[in-house]
Amino acid sequence: MSSNKIPEIQRPAIFTRLSPRPAIWQLAADEENWLLFAVSTPNQKKNGKRDKRPVVSDRPYIICDRKKAATMTLDVAVKRLRFFREEGDLTRWNRKHEERRRERLSELEKPPLIPFDFAGLALGYFPREGSALIGLDFDEVVVDGRIEDFELAALVEDSPAYVEISTSGSGVRVVMPRREGDETHHAGERNGVGLFVSSRGAAFAITGNEVKGNG
Repeated sequence: MSSNKIPEIQRPAIFTRLSPRPAIWQLAADEENWLLFAVSTPNQKKNGKRDKRPVVSDRPYIICDRKKAATMTLDVAVKRLRFFREEGDLTRWNRKHEERRRERLSELEKPPLIPFDFAGLALGYFPREGSALIGLDFDEVVVDGRIEDFELAALVEDSPAYVEISTSGSGVRVVMPRREGDETHHAGERNGVGLFVSSRGAAFAITGNEVKGNG
């Protein structure tokens, strides 16, 4: 991708089902911990998984740190997603204006553009310390829309948590209310299992493709 080329954002695909909203989302609706992710086309080098990067809320072709991206309430983030879907982000004039502005900047001054083939946008959540929600991620456990790991399937069946299929289509994300002491656990991913509990960890994308939950 050219350093000055603004990717096409007009009427992007939205990788989050926005209606009906799962009830558990409302526990964190007023937090400014919501963000947008740019989502790539399937990456064949990663078994068809889609790359995701946090983006600036009003310029979704520019990637940024998750902490800078997560500045919206749920309602604001959803409205921003719907705007990009219905109206697009940039008119032709604005795209030319932005590209010309970048041409005047030095390489060090230019904000980084999306580093992959853009496919669309997804809603995201960043579980900072004290947030209402936390997340768990299980990779490569879904085949043809069904959880193939029997132990995980049984856990999901008995859990009151919100459970959805991730953007890859082969993983499961579990979202649940925060409990005291959750932030003391190690945030990160290991052996195909991710834990999102604090600002030391990552933000996660939300699909709304529910398997089972309280929504």
